[in-house]
Amino acid sequence: MLAAALAPGVRGDAVAPGLVDTAMTKDWTHAHELWRERAPMRRPARPADVADLVASVIASTCLTGEVIPLDGGLNPA
Repeated sequence: MLAAALAPGVRGDAVAPGLVDTAMTKDWTHAHELWRERAPMRRPARPADVADLVASVIASTCLTGEVIPLDGGLNPA
């Protein structure tokens, strides 16, 4: 709705990361095991993965109204 209300001057997108491998999540043993065992990519996202996706969204001139999951395929859309 935000994208429709504010277009074309403003785009409305969101990045929805799952587990991100950071100092804050290093002790989340169960979550790391879940990602290694169930996610098709077999790992959590790295901060650089999030940054790369955000940069791609910003660089796009046509993408709007999307919520983009970044969870290594753990939760298929």
